[in-house]
Amino acid sequence: MSGHQALVDEAFAAFDGIDVLVNNAGISVARRGDMLEATPESFDRLIAINLRGPFFLTQAVARRWLREAPAPARSIVNIASANAHMASVDRAEYCLSKTGVAMMTKLYALRLAEAGIAVFEIRPGVIRTDMTAVVSASYEKRIAEGLTPVRRWGEPEDVGRAVVALTSGDFQFSTGEIVHVDGGLHIARL
Repeated sequence: MSGHQALVDEAFAAFDGIDVLVNNAGISVARRGDMLEATPESFDRLIAINLRGPFFLTQAVARRWLREAPAPARSIVNIASANAHMASVDRAEYCLSKTGVAMMTKLYALRLAEAGIAVFEIRPGVIRTDMTAVVSASYEKRIAEGLTPVRRWGEPEDVGRAVVALTSGDFQFSTGEIVHVDGGLHIARL
């Protein structure tokens, strides 16, 4: 039995079933730098944690749900990143892993729609977490200078509120949607 399947079985047993899966796996590169110096080890680590893990965990949950009677409001939310569409050459392998999560969202949305299982993607921007702490001074300055139209850090709670909204069951005719939680970072400006 795979680790993913064992985890799913334990979660279903502990909570008498589950109706929501949030794939929030995410690490960044160990060291930012020129993409021409990225190592296979760094690449493999990012892909394994940020993409492979969520893909197979989703597969295990989806298989379980498809064997059971349909239930209202079952949903999957994948936490990707603004870097799913905004290139950052100093952490290329991170961008590639999160772009993979974006495609994974589309693929699972198509596969599970007929079963009434919605799949969504959230693309956080600059969120104040341990992962951004190492570059916080740089982001403080850039935010103050207008990096985002909403001139503040995003907080984990901003992402959490988006997850709650998407998993509420209120979007029953939606799947495969992208929700940007980035203060407007994704909006092209002149």
